[in-house]
Amino acid sequence: MLKTVFITGATFGLGKATAELFTENGYNLIIARRRQERLDTLSEKLKFNHGVDIVSPCFDVRNKEVVVNVVNNLDNAKIDLLINNTGLASGVNKMPDGSLDD
Repeated sequence: MLKTVFITGATFGLGKATAELFTENGYNLIIARRRQERLDTLSEKLKFNHGVDIVSPCFDVRNKEVVVNVVNNLDNAKIDLLINNTGLASGVNKMPDGSLDD
């Protein structure tokens, strides 16, 4: 059974490299970013090169309601791994001590 990895900030830098690495190893992806054209370009490239399933919702992770809505509407996709790569966390607490709003 193929595993599914959800990567935010997936179309640039570390997020893109991570997406490429997981697809090279046969993982299905859910890739997210705020710019649909970049999501479409990366999705097409990864599907063509590796034949995996890719879902690419376009949204801003700063909007908590939208994040919950997107995750709740993923058509029963089971997320095996989340790589929350989006954004700059300057001036906020580390994950164990942080606020979900951050």
